[in-house]
Formats: sequence, structure tokens, C-alpha cells
Amino acid sequence: MNKALDELKIQAKILLKSVKENHPTATQRLKRHYKYYQEGSVYQPKLKHCQQVVACESGFLDWQHAHQILSANDLNQDKQTSMGSFWHDHRCNALLNYWFSNYPEAAIFHQGKPETYLFPYNHQFIVATQEYVQAIGLHELDPTLWHIVQNNLVASYTSDAWDKIALARLQNRII
Repeated sequence: MNKALDELKIQAKILLKSVKENHPTATQRLKRHYKYYQEGSVYQPKLKHCQQVVACESGFLDWQHAHQILSANDLNQDKQTSMGSFWHDHRCNALLNYWFSNYPEAAIFHQGKPETYLFPYNHQFIVATQEYVQAIGLHELDPTLWHIVQNNLVASYTSDAWDKIALARLQNRII
């Protein structure tokens, strides 16, 4: 476990290096998510600022939330742990998916439709089709991983397969 968290740390380090080299895209990303950043000031951004940026861009509330979720430190027995919008993308908004406010209802529905995938979204749950998987950049993922987690990214939370899928999500997201 922690491959996904390590990836987020790497992305933060890359962002920091790019900001220090004054890459326009990197400075725009920092400005968008870190309100105290101003170009040309004596203030120099730190790794913690870039960690905050990549965490927010990935759908987490902040770096602490990302760290808590990706290190599997928030194992909630009732499956109501908020994973933010990590498993969602604006490209999914046009897709027809099934939304549930509690996990048991979502799990029962998902079990009746084995070709679907169950994703957490904040404190809710989405049962979606292959089009959703494609929209979040996971369509080329090894099918064995989906089989291991039984297409359920709620019940499989904290497993090694979940971590590998989360890693792929971070590597394939579009900023």
C-alpha cells in the first residue's frame, strides 16, 4: 500500500521544481489552489504548498485528506468515508450513472449488475459503466485488478489492488 501516496508526493516535487523554474503552467496551478502565492515576491513556495495543490487537483480537500485516504488511515466500518471527488472527473458529468446516499443500497444494486463499477464520491456512491471508467482514464488498466476488487472501489479500500488502481488514477488524470 502507499504507491498512490508516493505518486502524489512525486507530483508535488515536480510541481515545486517547475514553479522554481518559473514555468507558467506550474505558477498558474499554484495561484489557483494556493491563494497566498504571488509571482515575484520574496516568498518562495515550499513542498507543502505544492502538496496542497496536487491534493486539491486530485479531488481531495487538502493534503491531510489525501494522505489520510491514500495511506488507508481512514478505514470506516460503515463505508461512509469521504474520498472527496478523487474517483470522479468533470468528463463523467454527461454520463448516466446511478447515485446512492448509502453503501448498502449501492452494493446491492452493483451486485445485480456485474458489468458495472462502484465508486465512492464524497459521502455518496456511484454505480457506473465502462464509459465512466474510460472518462477517468482507467480503461487501459489491467482487467485482473478490476477482477480482484470485484469492480468495487469501496469494499476493496485498503487492498493492494485498490492502491494500484488509485496509482493509475493519479498517473492518468488530466490537470
